[in-house]
Amino acid sequence: MNCEDNYIKENFIKFQNTISVYGSDTPIDDKYCISVKGKRRYIYPLTRYNNSVFRINEISKSAKLI
Repeated sequence: MNCEDNYIKENFIKFQNTISVYGSDTPIDDKYCISVKGKRRYIYPLTRYNNSVFRINEISKSAKLI
């Protein structure tokens, strides 16, 4: 809020007052639009199997295929 750059300040205020978010493949006139590229991360949780601990992809064929 103390930023001297009016563009940043105004858009931060818009962000704070956001009530809902929509997705679209094309920009929408009179709306604040951004492009967000997310990283896809695969997390293999630890699982207890036969009194030992394994990563789920080590004991499950379907988890290994992901």
